[in-house]
Amino acid sequence: MYEDIVDYDDFSERVGSENDILDLIYNEIWKRTYCPKCERFNTHSRSKYASKNILCHHCSIQWSILQETIFFKTRIDLVKWSYVIYAISFYPRKVSVKWLMTD
Repeated sequence: MYEDIVDYDDFSERVGSENDILDLIYNEIWKRTYCPKCERFNTHSRSKYASKNILCHHCSIQWSILQETIFFKTRIDLVKWSYVIYAISFYPRKVSVKWLMTD
């Protein structure tokens, strides 16, 4: 029943690390936006010291890359979340919670 579903190890090799997913989220959501505090456009970048944070170079405020996403305040690795979303999206009738727990 689960032969055609890509297993977690193969999926994680294709997707990359959690840092790669954070780069994707930053580039798609935050790269071309305003700072929430000083409201300056495009004055921020990813923090060098806290990988899940964004730092405004004008006012020095930091905020989470995952803010305003479904992953905000999660403790589960983003690669695992991505795999769950992939499996449920592409194989909705074949994937069960029990199977996800074992894979």
